[in-house]
Amino acid sequence: MKLFFKWFFLSLLTFSSFSFLYTLNKMNVLTKNSFFIVSVVIIILWILYMLFAFKKRKRKIFKILIYLFYFVIFIFFTVLIRTLNSTKDYAEKITNIKYQTITYKVLTLKELNYANINQLNGAKIGFLTNDNYLSNCEDRFSKIINYESIKYEDIGNLIGDLYKHNINAIVINENYISLFEDNNLEFIREYFQVYSFKIKVKYTKKDININKDLNNPFIVYISGSDSRGVVSDIARSDVNIVGVVNPKDNKILLVSIPRDYYVQL
Repeated sequence: MKLFFKWFFLSLLTFSSFSFLYTLNKMNVLTKNSFFIVSVVIIILWILYMLFAFKKRKRKIFKILIYLFYFVIFIFFTVLIRTLNSTKDYAEKITNIKYQTITYKVLTLKELNYANINQLNGAKIGFLTNDNYLSNCEDRFSKIINYESIKYEDIGNLIGDLYKHNINAIVINENYISLFEDNNLEFIREYFQVYSFKIKVKYTKKDININKDLNNPFIVYISGSDSRGVVSDIARSDVNIVGVVNPKDNKILLVSIPRDYYVQL
């Protein structure tokens, strides 16, 4: 029975150890030297267990402490493997996105008394021409109501014509609404959201030329997404970091640019 327990525990320890090494290698989160050191440490622990487990003479308290030590190692490897796999799965959700989702808001003025989207049937609706997904937006919106499309090149004229009642409502990407908060607080108090809808567009990855010479210093730009929903939702940039990596000195310099930072271009 004791011999069975020794081999069973050895099997668990071996499986967890090599599963951990396999996960590390697959995720490529360590340098070659670091991975080699971790591998050597695990092999040494494995050899020490072999020498200890099959040694006939040993004190009982010493035996309990050793088994407890290796049990903690087994639990550590198991938890770490699960954490690494969860991180890998989340990263794959971000990098393997096939479709993106954009939310549009249908806004009008409170004084126009439009209570629902059906009351805008046949109305004049304003759109921004600098929207990359304008055609997708119009196609989707045409399935909701009939309307006359009026195009504008900037937000100022779009809002101006809404106040002049030249158009009855506007359809705008929800990420643009923050521009109103900075430039037109009056509109924020006076607009009314009649409706909102989402469009789904195919995401195409752009080919990027990466400098393979990683022995010399290089610069990377890191940008986060302020998405409050699923990962595929298109949102504003939330985090902006410029990173300078110097492989020769093993140093990384990170410069964080404040969100909503105004610069003159």
